[in-house]
Amino acid sequence: IITPVLRTIGNCVSGRDDQTQVVIDSGFLQHVRNLLVHSKRSIRKEICWLISNIAAGTKGQISSLISMPRELSMVISLVQTAEWEVRKEALWVVSNIATGGSDIQIQSIVELGAVEALCTMLTGADANIVMVSLEA
Repeated sequence: IITPVLRTIGNCVSGRDDQTQVVIDSGFLQHVRNLLVHSKRSIRKEICWLISNIAAGTKGQISSLISMPRELSMVISLVQTAEWEVRKEALWVVSNIATGGSDIQIQSIVELGAVEALCTMLTGADANIVMVSLEA
């Protein structure tokens, strides 16, 4: 039941900014930590996809993620160590913050190890993922 719920919430946060804000305001982000370490790969992939959609939102919405450095560190670690499908979704979190965040927000993820994580994605065979990493 977790995967369909995450997919539904993820679809909400991939819509308009006001829809994303409702999810953030609901307190959903307090559950992210446990989902990032879930034993099922598909759940870790879905939560990274969901977070990447929040990271593609407004600077205020990005701030809601930046205010969770432990969880962002976990996402950055997933870029480097997780299964390929999870790594790709986690990469989008970092990329969306790097391309849409303020200078201070970008500095925050750099301090958490984002540059090193992005570099690990440069050796992949997936040209699109390499480009996302370079653009970030």
